[in-house]
Amino acid sequence: MKKILVIKEKLKNIKKVKVEKIFGKEENKAYRFKRNSFFIIIGILFLISFFLIRYFNILKDLILINIKYIKLFNFISLTGLIVIIFCFYLADKSFNLNFKKRHYFFIYFTLIVGVFLSFLYFKYPYYDKFEHFFFPMMYASIAYHIVSRHKLNLFWKLFFTFFIIIGSISIFELVEYFLDLLFDWKLQGVFFENLGNYEIILDKIDDTMIDVGLGVLGTLAYVFSVVFIEFRKKHKRL
Repeated sequence: MKKILVIKEKLKNIKKVKVEKIFGKEENKAYRFKRNSFFIIIGILFLISFFLIRYFNILKDLILINIKYIKLFNFISLTGLIVIIFCFYLADKSFNLNFKKRHYFFIYFTLIVGVFLSFLYFKYPYYDKFEHFFFPMMYASIAYHIVSRHKLNLFWKLFFTFFIIIGSISIFELVEYFLDLLFDWKLQGVFFENLGNYEIILDKIDDTMIDVGLGVLGTLAYVFSVVFIEFRKKHKRL
């Protein structure tokens, strides 16, 4: 009887090892949710892309954008979006970062609004100002989660989170500058597109400074919200 139990236990261990070797830690429900959400989001975006292209004649009066731009935009932005989301999931799983569901929501939301709907920049001139304030809050939450894995006090966690986000914003603006320099994609400055003509509404330097300033304010808003929450927790324990 004991031999049978030992054999059964060994078989269980062998199965467990096989599952771990093939799927890593995907037997964890949280990782299955993250993986499945990735495919669901991508499927939905493909349907939206098809809808925009197939029924563009119905939408053209609302969106007022060139059909060639829509087709090119959907291909490039959707491809980039898939790659970024997949890399985020891969990093989470490979390094066991244990990102929360809200972090995946932040990634999906920022990429869809910031990349997938980027054609709206030329129709709603201050559309990206909303992004430059709120997106740093979301990415600060992700950075804080990673920094919190290290044994640091609250001050240093928030210190590193703040400068990681501000540094990322600065690099992002530099990338925009060089892309504009090389390809004239009109990433810097605020433009309004009307029948193929682009009218500049806000100068490139002013636009960059405002974007950085909004990013700093958004990051500070997250930092002070964490301080407030931690203060409330400490006060309750007392």
